[in-house]
Amino acid sequence: MGLGAVLTVPYNRDNGVTLMNMPKVKSCDRSFATETCKPCYQTLSEAKREQFIPLYCLRNKQPYRSVLMAVASHGELINQQFEQSQAFLIYETTCHEVKFVGRCCVKSCENCTNEEQAVDEVINALEGCEVVLCTAIGHKARVALESAKIQANNKHPLERVEDALRSVYQTMLMTGKLGQESSLAY
Repeated sequence: MGLGAVLTVPYNRDNGVTLMNMPKVKSCDRSFATETCKPCYQTLSEAKREQFIPLYCLRNKQPYRSVLMAVASHGELINQQFEQSQAFLIYETTCHEVKFVGRCCVKSCENCTNEEQAVDEVINALEGCEVVLCTAIGHKARVALESAKIQANNKHPLERVEDALRSVYQTMLMTGKLGQESSLAY
């Protein structure tokens, strides 16, 4: 069985799943530890993708680096537009967990003369984050974020924050965007 095989049940560190008592796995044609099982992942429906974790992630506690992600939200759901959000929830996401790190409050920019200055203030406040999840984002703000190496993601409006973060991380993992260096992930 290739190292890119995937677990067919949701993984949780506390559920006792180990390599010795692992449930059925689906094998694939990948055999290198650094490669992920893209063909297997792509055949899954969108709803089932969040349930699959590469075996490589189980063999190594954290084979890929963690990713800081900011979420425009008031709480449990992604429910704010980027330009209108006055606070972002910051999460550290890995193969195994989504951990709340803190809250980044963005003061309204009273001295800003235009929208670009306001977006620059937000980008400065979100330094270190690689992804921003929101319900909507304008073109100028998206371009400014991308030039700052921050991915703007509005594909998960009104979803639960942790579910969306796991989905974004899985997509980054399966598309090879989680090398050791920070990279703009699409």
